[in-house]
Amino acid sequence: MIDNTSIESLKASIDIVDVIGHYIELKKTGANYKACCPFHGEKTPSFVVSPSKQIYHCFGCGAGGDSIKFVMEFEKLSYPDAIEKVASMYNFSLAYTQGSSDYSDTKRVLEAMEKWYIKNLDRNPTATKY
Repeated sequence: MIDNTSIESLKASIDIVDVIGHYIELKKTGANYKACCPFHGEKTPSFVVSPSKQIYHCFGCGAGGDSIKFVMEFEKLSYPDAIEKVASMYNFSLAYTQGSSDYSDTKRVLEAMEKWYIKNLDRNPTATKY
């Protein structure tokens, strides 16, 4: 699992214009950059990248987010894979945590509850009647 402070350091050290400009051609218009949206077909640019806010937004399809979200959507990657991809683009070393995460503990508890409910469903006449 990637350490959260490492993710925040990565986000602070990258520029959204560089990341998105790696994938599509951006044209400067005022303080922002514009392009045709890579997520839907269009002829008039409605995809705007704001370097001051470090976000992108498409006024045509509503897609939006930060650099990591763009890489996730464009390359169809999971969040951790997109972080690793962006980190490799910038030669950024990520820190990883060791051991089990809170997510795996939560998942284990929820799976145990699911088994209990499935086992006890037939014993409840109201549930069976329903």
